[in-house]
Amino acid sequence: MDFAYYNPSDEKRSCVVRTMTKLTGKDYQTVRQELTALAEETGYPDYNEPAVFEQYLAEHDYFRCMDDCGVQVKELMLSDGAFCVFCTNHEEFYHLMPVIDGVIYDRRNDCQELYVLAVYRKKTGTNKRGMNMFLRAYEQADAAVICEWIRNEKELYQWSADRFCKFPLTGSDINENYAPQIKSGRFVPLTAVDDENRVIGHFIIRYPREDDDASVRFGFVVLDPAYRGRGYGTEMLRLGIGYAKTKLHAARVDLGVFANNDSAKHCYEAAGFKEYGRRECELPVGTWECIDMELFTDGENA
Repeated sequence: MDFAYYNPSDEKRSCVVRTMTKLTGKDYQTVRQELTALAEETGYPDYNEPAVFEQYLAEHDYFRCMDDCGVQVKELMLSDGAFCVFCTNHEEFYHLMPVIDGVIYDRRNDCQELYVLAVYRKKTGTNKRGMNMFLRAYEQADAAVICEWIRNEKELYQWSADRFCKFPLTGSDINENYAPQIKSGRFVPLTAVDDENRVIGHFIIRYPREDDDASVRFGFVVLDPAYRGRGYGTEMLRLGIGYAKTKLHAARVDLGVFANNDSAKHCYEAAGFKEYGRRECELPVGTWECIDMELFTDGENA
């Protein structure tokens, strides 16, 4: 993310007030008075208590969209919208900062090295499908939800090819598979959530070749069945393409889809992917044809 110096007051230890001035557009003294009054009303010693500034955020239509997931601020994906980030150095130092459209507004740029405790997002007008979607880092708890979406053996192989070969799948199966790949630094699992932080989609981005950082591959693409056929899958992919382009600086994204999965293929085509090859895959359930598709991030659909 980018950084912009922001300091509406010389008052020390004012990160809560400073953050709220940026997020609400109110002047510094007004915010300070409102926070002080809220702390007194709720029985807390001061407005630096999380319960106080969380309530203040809620009163201004910010909701908690991410909990502690072990990432640093610089690893967040907050490119669209207004956010409040609560973070720490794990040594009794806590900090609050505003992020608007991918820009951190703070006094010091080293705040990006802090670890995320929570992220709050501003509620916005819903899109034409009635809901906003955004990406966050995958969390282990997501695995159990993803397993619920894989309803039969055919869907398992359409989703994961021969990577698991076990049905029903458990959350532990997914997390055990992901763990060593995440440690490699060349495997990025992402989760799509809605305005209320409900998990509604998932996919991973990996580097197929050790000597190539310009090309990445999407895999394990899946959407909550309740949201399929309504454009959410395409939106999730477009968010992923944007992440691959801006965060990973990838010039090319590719993926594979089985020929017996027409709905997924149409979704990928709607996101801008085009077929470039076909191959046969031997699976425990038979031989399936796989269609390889690609997209270049500098293209008009990216």
